[in-house]
Amino acid sequence: MFLKQLQKLCSFTEIDVSQNRLRSNGAVRRPPWWYFVPLLCLLLGADWPTFQGDYRRSGASPERVAPPLAEVWRYRAAHAPAPAWPEPAREDVTNRFGNLRAVVAYDRAFHVAVAGGCLVFGSSADDKIYALDAATGQQRWSFFTGGPVRLAPTVAGGLVYAGSDDGAVYCLRAEDGQLVWKRLVRKPLACVPGNGRMISLWPVRSSIVVDGGVAYAAAGLFPNEGVYIAAFDAGDGAVQWTEKIDASAQGYMLASEDRLYVPTGRTAPAIFARADGKSLGRLPDGGNACVLLDGREVATGPGVRPGMAVADAHSRETVATFNGLRMVTSGSMAYMQSEDKLTALDREQYVVLAREGKTLNEEQKQLAREKGK
Repeated sequence: MFLKQLQKLCSFTEIDVSQNRLRSNGAVRRPPWWYFVPLLCLLLGADWPTFQGDYRRSGASPERVAPPLAEVWRYRAAHAPAPAWPEPAREDVTNRFGNLRAVVAYDRAFHVAVAGGCLVFGSSADDKIYALDAATGQQRWSFFTGGPVRLAPTVAGGLVYAGSDDGAVYCLRAEDGQLVWKRLVRKPLACVPGNGRMISLWPVRSSIVVDGGVAYAAAGLFPNEGVYIAAFDAGDGAVQWTEKIDASAQGYMLASEDRLYVPTGRTAPAIFARADGKSLGRLPDGGNACVLLDGREVATGPGVRPGMAVADAHSRETVATFNGLRMVTSGSMAYMQSEDKLTALDREQYVVLAREGKTLNEEQKQLAREKGK
């Protein structure tokens, strides 16, 4: 009931996208997004130097487009992505959750970054980093790593940064793909069979955050085997600090001025200090970190439970919940994708009202307890 009241108060708009499907032999199927992702990015004239545009992962660009749109060029990769993890089980019988979603799905498409007229992406199929001319789609260069590259590279200061399943962080020149530096997050190099490949015991499956002359990365999947977060000098790769952490770092990290938010799959995102990598706890709700809202709140999900949650990044309290799968933000507005709808809402007003509603519910419960005595 309270959610419905919020929807009425918060400039709430929904668009039904349930018919956005392709048909083949009479059967409905979803489009192959790995094919379309590079094309969609070409709608942007402004730089898009990292996944979702910035380290808040807001997913919004100041660039304006005027329909009708026309295709300028098309590029199709030689190989489709080779995701690390299969589809999850249909249900979690122990915890009584059904209709489970694939949460660790960061490598099911070739996500791109665009800066200075150069479009870059990494391939989990042939272990390469590719650079295309953003105006023509022609390949400028490619670079082999020692393992699958599962997340979009980051472009900063004319350099391209990417992590690989070989356990290394790579820094390349955006102009010609020449190697500037390569560093292992964890030494020595130890290779094991993993996800059908030979990979490092500490694969880099976090994005690379580059800010203030520092490049941050995380490596490792299983805390019992060691997972590490590290900071490197963005220019020469010199190690500034390395910290062992109790989390499985997988996905695109968020960054505020002093914190890193690291997705861990179905479990709650972990928080670390940018200054030294020390743990600052976890967010209260499971699921991938989605977007950082004004440096104060973090939207996460979905995890084991369906839907998304917004948590206060400092108190680590849940302040609002949403029936959605993914969110992007622009100013005070949030745009959320669910199974069959796109929803636009004034998120600032929504969060304020959600906080007030939570307080009122707690007061109501307290009054009921006192009445029952």
